[in-house]
Amino acid sequence: MKKITWILVFLALAITFGAFIQYEPGYVLLAFDQWSVETSVWVFLIVLLITLCILRFVFKLLKSIVCLPSNWHAWSSDHKMKKVQQLNPAKILIADEHYGAAQIVLEKMHTQLGDTVSVLNLLKTVYLKQHNWPALLSILPALHKQQGIDDLEYQALSETAYQAIFSTLTTSDDIIACWKKVPYTLKNSPLLLRIYTDQLLAYPEEQYHVEKVLKKSLQEKWDLHLIENYAKVKSAAPEKLLHHAEKWFEEDATRPGLALALAKLNLQQKIWGKAQYYLEYLIEKQPSPKAYYLLATLNEQLGNKAASNSCWQAGLALAVQQGV
Repeated sequence: MKKITWILVFLALAITFGAFIQYEPGYVLLAFDQWSVETSVWVFLIVLLITLCILRFVFKLLKSIVCLPSNWHAWSSDHKMKKVQQLNPAKILIADEHYGAAQIVLEKMHTQLGDTVSVLNLLKTVYLKQHNWPALLSILPALHKQQGIDDLEYQALSETAYQAIFSTLTTSDDIIACWKKVPYTLKNSPLLLRIYTDQLLAYPEEQYHVEKVLKKSLQEKWDLHLIENYAKVKSAAPEKLLHHAEKWFEEDATRPGLALALAKLNLQQKIWGKAQYYLEYLIEKQPSPKAYYLLATLNEQLGNKAASNSCWQAGLALAVQQGV
């Protein structure tokens, strides 16, 4: 009934307005330079009204376009929040130690929501509990990028995962292939480098590769465990291996583990005089049971029984003192 009433009112106004226009059309003249437009007042008003309506529509459209990103972000955030609320069942499953079921729920959520920090953090917990190292490594970069974990935690978790994976590998090809998958930012990790070279040292055909890796790593950043591995390399050219270590000693003799590594390298090549020099230097600067043991063995081999016994006793006393 209301619609009919409004239609009748509109028709009455239109008829009245039409009659009024016919009775008193008015007159408007618009002139610009050599151009001029002549029309009635009512036509001018109608055109003006239509123009204003069009301009209003255009302004509204432009405003909507400008605000579209923020509106979309607000909608997207609200949508994600509603989705995140669905994580409660997964949290309950984790609390009850039903990690397999929680994994199914969370991986489905991950597919729906993408790299959402709350989902990734729960997946991290599940994968850690399951020792699912490949899956953990697959989400850590995204979790780090989204600031769900800091740099230290990212490196620690990555090192733990790769350490576990390396321990399961049984061929040099698999070890090298796994190393190639390690992100560039983690390839300077002393722990991962030690694990990697530790395992490859067991393969004679990979000694040259290990030597190159260790030389490059030690040149960039000194590490006690890496120089220990350097002394274990069975090089086809041991004199070059030794010469490179001696250059490091000339640059900085105080580098941890360097004197002991040089002593071992000289012992391997039966260069007794140099081996004795480095062991005595080490005992003078930083005595250790290991250095005394090696020097005692060397003196015994050279027939210096008294010196050998003295080193054995000093090494034993130091071991007891250090609780070794």
